[in-house]
Amino acid sequence: MAKEIHKSSIVDKIIYAIIDMIDQRVLSPGDKLDSEREFAQKLNVSRTSVREALKSLSFVQLVEIRPSDGTYLTDDINLINEFCTKYNPLVVLNGIDYQKAYESRKIFESTVTELAANRATEEDILLLRESIDIQQQLLHQEDTWKYQIEDLRFHRLIAVSTHNEILSEQAAICLKHLEKHKLSVANALITFDEHQQILSAIEAKDPYAARLASDHHLNTIRGNLDIKTQLNK
Repeated sequence: MAKEIHKSSIVDKIIYAIIDMIDQRVLSPGDKLDSEREFAQKLNVSRTSVREALKSLSFVQLVEIRPSDGTYLTDDINLINEFCTKYNPLVVLNGIDYQKAYESRKIFESTVTELAANRATEEDILLLRESIDIQQQLLHQEDTWKYQIEDLRFHRLIAVSTHNEILSEQAAICLKHLEKHKLSVANALITFDEHQQILSAIEAKDPYAARLASDHHLNTIRGNLDIKTQLNK
């Protein structure tokens, strides 16, 4: 379990910047981080603050500081996701708990999927099918890290299929903050099957079936909610 860290406001800023880089997949497990000087310049902070932030992250084993070599993100995916969930800026800064976040997504995404079933064009469906094919390839490789990226892309494509730019933007924000957990291969296989059911309903232009498939999928995601809630206590 991730250890607690104590931070000043400036160190907060640096740690949240690193978390955001992980969330955006700019940093992957085992990657080398920018140097202290580069971080200081990018974030307009002192190198001393950067050094303090990296030491804090080293203490919780999120990074490894290698003398004369640099700082590296751990390759422990479970630790990365546990830490990023616990110190998610949306939760820490705005006090949003995962129960409320889940409820918001369930209301929002079911409607989006229903609209997509009514409005998706042939091109939209081709892109969704392409995403399903990529997901299947990644599952065969048991690459759940990249699978999760494609999982998010699939849901964003559904939002784009509504042809409502506001909904697309809201979906991007929602997915960014609510998909912080790491899937096991077993859970990824379950979500993949559910993605196929969602796509089948959209292809059939059946909004009712699409909403049901989306609701079922979100109920599966709910299974991870209690774990996340415990991490943020």
